[in-house]
Amino acid sequence: MAGVALVALLAVGAVLSSILNSQPRRASVDIPTALPTATSAMGTPFQDGQIEFLVESIEPLDVSPEPPSLWFQVVTVRMTNTGASPQLVYFNDQRLLGDQGGEFSPDPLLSKRLNNGKVAVLLAPGGKATMTIPFALPINTEPVAVQLHAGPEIPGVAVPSP
Repeated sequence: MAGVALVALLAVGAVLSSILNSQPRRASVDIPTALPTATSAMGTPFQDGQIEFLVESIEPLDVSPEPPSLWFQVVTVRMTNTGASPQLVYFNDQRLLGDQGGEFSPDPLLSKRLNNGKVAVLLAPGGKATMTIPFALPINTEPVAVQLHAGPEIPGVAVPSP
């Protein structure tokens, strides 16, 4: 009896996993409510709120993700706090836009791994830091732009992929 229940549970888990993995990873919470009001170019500094961003690169990460239907794009961003008060910039406020219309949040586990366990960067006035932001995309999706936000209520800026 326990064996039958275990087999049924495993089958349900496999079906749910298949359904979930076939969908693009999208956050259902913490999505920035403000849409970008400006665009910038890679390598050009731009301001969003009190944070100056500069996108250094958007490139594939050479790893074998699980499930194999995904691949990672990593965005490297330099930030400077140009304001008079400390600012906290969260990885999860950033988005990557795909060529098929998808909007993707950073991969939380890989973000922590690439950023020494951090989920955000605290910048003192005049402080500088670099974020490495990984995004998991379906294998047939190409990145078209990254949206960077100093906070969830701040409009943000879109930077097209190279």
